[in-house]
Amino acid sequence: MPVISIDELKQSVVAGRVGAISIDTSIVERHQYGFEIGVLAKMSQFSRADTKHLALDIVLHEMRAHLMKEAALVRSQVTNALKPLGNSWGIDKDRREKAISILFGDQSGDARTQDRLQEFLNDSSATVLNCAELVSLSDVLLRFVETMPPFGNKEAKKHEFPDAIALLALEGWAIKNDTTVVAVSSDGDWRRFCLASDHVYYIDDLAHALSVFQAGADDAASLLKVMLRDGKIEDIDTILLDAIGKQLDKIEIDFEAVSNWYYEAELDHVKVLSEIPLANQIKAFDVVEYEDKMLVLQTSLKIDVTAHFVVSFEHWDSIDREYMSMGSTTVEKTEALDLDLIITVLFDNGSATIESVELLPASTTMDFGEIEPDWMSDYGDEHGQD
Repeated sequence: MPVISIDELKQSVVAGRVGAISIDTSIVERHQYGFEIGVLAKMSQFSRADTKHLALDIVLHEMRAHLMKEAALVRSQVTNALKPLGNSWGIDKDRREKAISILFGDQSGDARTQDRLQEFLNDSSATVLNCAELVSLSDVLLRFVETMPPFGNKEAKKHEFPDAIALLALEGWAIKNDTTVVAVSSDGDWRRFCLASDHVYYIDDLAHALSVFQAGADDAASLLKVMLRDGKIEDIDTILLDAIGKQLDKIEIDFEAVSNWYYEAELDHVKVLSEIPLANQIKAFDVVEYEDKMLVLQTSLKIDVTAHFVVSFEHWDSIDREYMSMGSTTVEKTEALDLDLIITVLFDNGSATIESVELLPASTTMDFGEIEPDWMSDYGDEHGQD
């Protein structure tokens, strides 16, 4: 279908011309497979709505394969990370294995992955489509030979077969049910297919997609914007910054620097501030869920994040064949990061309060330039060196 605005798509939903939503693997990857948190968890609203959540078996296969591989890798990493505790802390193997059991239980990574996927499908009352029942091989091969979307003019066309099957299945279901489907994906091949389809809309962001299904939220969203403008939500900056401060483990900060010595950097603490009033920033948001007196929105805020690192230096002693300590230093840096939040607002008797704030995972790399032990700087100062 031709590209249309979010408001136009919302009108199509209100008019009953949209019957389902489906998400691609690329969207789940973008949200780090967090089925139980953030925007993906808001797919549960379709268990209470007329709109269906369509889950394609071929897409589920891709998700399952990725998650099984990731689950096995993470368990191996955690197990290996605990091994040094035997020497450094004197924690025996039995206690380490007990810790592993507490973390992972008796399930294998494959079984846990299957359970998580099934819980996600159950929570959203998903309808699982068998693509083989909706797609003919001749249609897929015709698109392949004629380089029709999602196939393109490139050598790796074989990798687009799963996309072709998934999209033709969505289109086939929509035709069979005389409706249209919202396909959420960040894949350009999905976009090209949808532009040529009369039955599948394309949106590249899940929060935007969910917002079109919140027809009853317009009045509440408008009221919230007015209250934000007029400063009627008390202590909003403090509430949000405090909430972010309690979830700093969700911000992954990688350390980058150059030095004449081998070094190890350890994140000591992180602080968050904002020079721009947060009430002003929240005015741009997507409503991702709405019920009576409760508005759930996703917004992006520019927050100044200050990371404080302790850096330890070592030098290889070729005679004793071991690393020798060369001292340490502390460094810190502040960067303005765009942090995504899920905020739940409750309305009651003309007032609004923030019920909960969920920080979505974020990451950045901070470059600290050239670093050296503190004693080197002291030595340079004493001898008049710049």
